[in-house]
Amino acid sequence: MKVGILNYGVGNVGAIASVYRDTDVEVIMVKEKHDMKNLKRIILPGVGSFDTAMNQLKCLELVSCLDDFVSNNENKILGICVGMQIMFMQSEEGLLPGLGWVSGKVLRLKRKNIKSGFGPLPHMGWEQVHIDKGSDLFKEMYENYFYFLHSYYVEPENRSIITSKTDYGIEFAASIQVDNLYGVQFHPEKSHGNGKELLLRFAGEL
Repeated sequence: MKVGILNYGVGNVGAIASVYRDTDVEVIMVKEKHDMKNLKRIILPGVGSFDTAMNQLKCLELVSCLDDFVSNNENKILGICVGMQIMFMQSEEGLLPGLGWVSGKVLRLKRKNIKSGFGPLPHMGWEQVHIDKGSDLFKEMYENYFYFLHSYYVEPENRSIITSKTDYGIEFAASIQVDNLYGVQFHPEKSHGNGKELLLRFAGEL
């Protein structure tokens, strides 16, 4: 199975590609519409801000292409960190609307809302993820620590789409799934064996 990685200037694409290349999964770097031809799996990475990510997608004229891609339920897309956040309607981080594929919004982690005894903001480092064993990406996965780096989190309107949660003084969604849309707040490309397993499951290799 080929996996496309959206290379739009705001993602850790090299690290994600390395995970796949080390396991002989073919990687396609997606910068233009024609790069998406014949792809069934696309990863939407994200490092940085919500508005920057949306502006980059618009500048590269990829928004409508991605809309068309996700409208086909045979295709799958995985958003990572900000890449998941821009799947939602809006964010407290910026002014631009998101892609609007998932009903809900993105909220800022606020010190006043976090119970005492937890670490600094942004939330950075390894954290336990409490997994719904029914999720495709986490099937038979029991070592459930992943690496986080973020100051915002998603708040879906329909909480049944949450497939795992993390507690950092406030409980929030660590991952979601809506039909063919997948999202993770953590960085699988930085999460060693757990992250590799998740990325391979997304590629259909496990």
